[in-house]
Amino acid sequence: MDSSVRQLEKHGRVPVNDAVRQRILAEFTKAKEPFQQAVAGSATEAADVGRQQVVNHLQREGVDLAFRSFSPQIHKKIREHAFDASGQTMKRMVGDVMGNLAISYEEGLGIREAAGRLRSEFDQMQDYELNRVARTEINSFQNEGAYETERELGVKFHQWWGAQDERVRDTADASHVEMHGQIVKVGEPFSNGLKYPGDRDGRIEEWINCRCTEAPFLMPAGYMAPPGMDYFYEEDLMKIGEETPEQEYVSGEWEDQVRKEAEKWDTHHEAVAKEYGFSTVDEFKTACSKRMENLVSGQDVNVQVHKGALDKILTDGKFKTQFETQTSGGFLDNVTRASFEKNVFGVAKEELHNRPVYGSLGKPKLARQYGDVTIKLKDDVRKRTTFMVGDSLDTTMAGSNPIASPQPLTKPSHLAVQDSMKGNLLGWKKLDDVVAPYVETQIHGGVQTADIAKVVFRKHPGETVARKLSDQGIEWVIEEIM
Repeated sequence: MDSSVRQLEKHGRVPVNDAVRQRILAEFTKAKEPFQQAVAGSATEAADVGRQQVVNHLQREGVDLAFRSFSPQIHKKIREHAFDASGQTMKRMVGDVMGNLAISYEEGLGIREAAGRLRSEFDQMQDYELNRVARTEINSFQNEGAYETERELGVKFHQWWGAQDERVRDTADASHVEMHGQIVKVGEPFSNGLKYPGDRDGRIEEWINCRCTEAPFLMPAGYMAPPGMDYFYEEDLMKIGEETPEQEYVSGEWEDQVRKEAEKWDTHHEAVAKEYGFSTVDEFKTACSKRMENLVSGQDVNVQVHKGALDKILTDGKFKTQFETQTSGGFLDNVTRASFEKNVFGVAKEELHNRPVYGSLGKPKLARQYGDVTIKLKDDVRKRTTFMVGDSLDTTMAGSNPIASPQPLTKPSHLAVQDSMKGNLLGWKKLDDVVAPYVETQIHGGVQTADIAKVVFRKHPGETVARKLSDQGIEWVIEEIM
């Protein structure tokens, strides 16, 4: 670091571009690979500590097992991960120093002042930044070691543990106070997107300088995880055999607005009701709900994707929303989509993972715009699926126009179709008669590859995808869907 300051002083002026700045910092950047090697070596030691902590925890819970070291393959995986992660850390630190020189140039500092500022940057790096890096790296790889151990031992759930002191981060960007005690399936992300505390694949705000840990969570005898929740806390556990309360997915406030809007159509619907031979509007609406129930009964819940997206789903083990992938087969606008899901489903705008996956009912028809591969989901997904006639985002103007509302697929109602179309509803004999591009579904509580019943292709998917499907025991066929 001192050599970089001397190089700056020798240069005699503040460098004007990145190329010159990089030459001045050459000795500093040479430290990148030794730094990576040192971190990679320490990572396996830290991972072994995490492994031992999991074993100790399970032994205290009465699980009979002995400590065994990681396999060479897992050690190699962790070393490679550590080498790459520490390389990114070093890149960030070099970027900070480059930024220091750029600011000195922009502020018109003389060489003496610029050298002093650079020396101060290095002093702070030695006094604080490197300690923070060490703390981050060690904790991260201890938790990765714990995570890999849980996966190897078949631990089903694990729990996030915060440091529980005044230094725990609690900001709008990242709150580990709220994370404390949260439980998820091993392999699934916590609500902040990390698979374990310190997971470097998550946002830097979540893992840098993180002191949180994780521990196996063994389900207490007689209890079960709450259905349909991606993550939960101990107070959410349900007694086995206890009647599961029907999950409400649609905001009560939104449905109230839709019902009030529907009342404005009562005069019009009186005339329509008489045409169909009903005495009252209520009788007409009841008949509409019954017809809707007949239309959706027994229809497959499908998700249309492109083959490349299916490959990623099979690799990840789950369907991801546009908030996670930043891609969409339709309308990609996270702000608009978040506003809609907040108004209609009550999902907090900052929520990343607890969002619905969108599909359709029956034959794909115009839903093919989202891809020509049809993923048919298992029947038990229906109990956590809502539906609506037409595209929900368009129909409700992104949740600002309450003219219709998604309804539970297990309890259909006339509210799933906008009032201007209810006169047509009783004339629809089958789902293909519906005057809309498709009947949209919203699947709540996440969709895993285990939820897939069958995949339908229009042509052979290729050996890679076919092998992944076979390896996961998922049926696939080739057929033309009209």
